Amino acid sequence: MTQQMSAPILVLADQAGDHLTPLARQAVTLAASLTSADVVALSLAATPDVAALSELGATQLLHADLSDAARSSVVASDALVSALASGSFGLVLLCSDYRGREIAGRVGALTEAGVVSGASSVGFDGGVLQIGKTALGGSWSMRIVLEGQTPIVGIASGVIDEAPVASPVALSPQALAVELSPEASAI
Repeated sequence: MTQQMSAPILVLADQAGDHLTPLARQAVTLAASLTSADVVALSLAATPDVAALSELGATQLLHADLSDAARSSVVASDALVSALASGSFGLVLLCSDYRGREIAGRVGALTEAGVVSGASSVGFDGGVLQIGKTALGGSWSMRIVLEGQTPIVGIASGVIDEAPVASPVALSPQALAVELSPEASAI
């Protein structure tokens, strides 16, 4: 039987324009299904999609309006590192697209956290975080067990069907101060 984590989960809530991307919607839904604690969404968009985040299960919203610079994976990485410093999280979820993989790799290097990208399933059972991955068109699969430091997991499209939660929480964005690295400042 699948259990729920008791630690908060941090989700990078990517948007296309004013709306969450389909994969970000799946990430928030997955986070809500994995934890009994808070689902903390990090939005870098000028106007966060508060309604969708609430509907899908986010219980807190960190907001860093970094304007057009937020499209850079280096700037987004710095924002994610700042968000990680703001609390204690059991897991970080993000999209496993080209940008998400760049962000995950950089954040993993900066925080010395483990990174898994392209996860086809994520579960918590027996007190252990378990990640499923497939390769070769799904003909080969593996299960990765993660313990220790806050892992960073990039989810593949279709990992879960997005679904609204029974009792959405009213969200009010909390400003997140982001200290930009020299690399991000150069952009």
